[in-house]
Amino acid sequence: GYKRFTDTIGGFVRLKNAYVLKLTNVVRDEKTGDIVELQVEVIEETFEGAPMPEAYGGKKNRPGIIHWVEATTSVKAKVCLYDRLFQTPMPGSNAAVDTSTDADTPILDAPYLSDLNPNSLATVDCRVEPSVAMDVLCHLSIMNEEIAPYQKTDNVSPKLYASDLNYQFERSGYFALDTTATKQSLVFNRVVTLRDTWDTKPKEQTSSKSSKPKQEQTKQKQ
Repeated sequence: GYKRFTDTIGGFVRLKNAYVLKLTNVVRDEKTGDIVELQVEVIEETFEGAPMPEAYGGKKNRPGIIHWVEATTSVKAKVCLYDRLFQTPMPGSNAAVDTSTDADTPILDAPYLSDLNPNSLATVDCRVEPSVAMDVLCHLSIMNEEIAPYQKTDNVSPKLYASDLNYQFERSGYFALDTTATKQSLVFNRVVTLRDTWDTKPKEQTSSKSSKPKQEQTKQKQ
């Protein structure tokens, strides 16, 4: 089940590499009902993975862990979550083929269109650590020849591209800097997810070995 924060008062969650938090109050927008603030209690004894105190359930209480960035120092960014263009591994394989024409080649009325994935791209706002913004600043400065690169080969500066700056964003996937990114506007494209949802290869079934050879071996030893 979902082991992270909900709107249930008294719930726990662990911030990665930090503390466990206990939810004490939920503040909602009076008009929309949307959550605008979570008020929490910091359990200081739980810093950096330390177990919960007995007063909070002890070692048996293991809250879910969430990754996070600090609000006042983090930097705004935009990420483009690219997914598969089609919803099936074989687009159009189940579509009907129109052979009513006299032409040698049957007419395929764009059979793959019905398999297009309407969610193949989602653009969302996020926040990243300030070190990412510093990396982008340095990378773009080198690309624009505002500063010298770190290394040269035979006095020739290596050609840099936006996608040469890439990261693994926790629990999401691998991302590369977009060509439209600027020092004031960070944009990253997801290159690949961490899990392949189409990996449906059946696991190899191992047949149970007969115990007869072991019995025969036992008899021989006797």
